[in-house]
Amino acid sequence: MKITQITPHYPPHLGGMEKRVRDLSERLSKRGHEVEVLTSDLGYGNEKISSGDNLKINYFKSIEIANNPISPGLIFKIKNEEEKIFHLHLIDAFYSMIAYYSFKIKNLPYIAHIRG
Repeated sequence: MKITQITPHYPPHLGGMEKRVRDLSERLSKRGHEVEVLTSDLGYGNEKISSGDNLKINYFKSIEIANNPISPGLIFKIKNEEEKIFHLHLIDAFYSMIAYYSFKIKNLPYIAHIRG
């Protein structure tokens, strides 16, 4: 099964949501699912986590406005996505709205997990 996790932050960024998304992604990938994480690059420096066998992590170039990562590359990535399971980890406005409207336009199903 192909699963895409969409989250504003991912380790090494510190936080509870980041740890839960990482744990979930790693467990799913160890069970043989193809997992892709779409996240911002804010607060990472050169310490980004590298992708593994069934786990691909995409850090999008981002700017921060009012504590919200703004990642234009996320729009284009979602626009070109194929059918798979999309799991949104919602905590900020940009990622929530971009994902919602992108999926609505393409009529793709998704799971929204409200955090924070």
